[in-house]
Amino acid sequence: MFRTWISRVGTACAASALVLGVAGSAHADDSYLRIGNGYFKHNDEEPDSFQVCDTKAGGPGVTGKLYVMVNTQPTQWVLLKTWTDGDDAGCGGGGFDLGNSPYMWTIKSGSQEKMGNLRE
Repeated sequence: MFRTWISRVGTACAASALVLGVAGSAHADDSYLRIGNGYFKHNDEEPDSFQVCDTKAGGPGVTGKLYVMVNTQPTQWVLLKTWTDGDDAGCGGGGFDLGNSPYMWTIKSGSQEKMGNLRE
């Protein structure tokens, strides 16, 4: 009886670990920039996808911008894409293949702004 119980516990633990491993890896490549009333999400699967969401109604809206480095001496960034979201249903966003170049992203809402590096 003790062996049966140990066997069942072992099987249950293995199944739980498998489920958690699959669920955890499904979003392992997501990155977020968060600001007071929204977020800018990057999903690093091929092709890359971006989502800008305003999470509070009646606010100033949220703008996300994606930049690429085109020169290192001196460092020069060029704006590639801008996505916005306001008081409408759903979120703004789209796809863009980042390749292997250095990228930077920003999120802005009203007077708040935040910057992050996707790849250096």
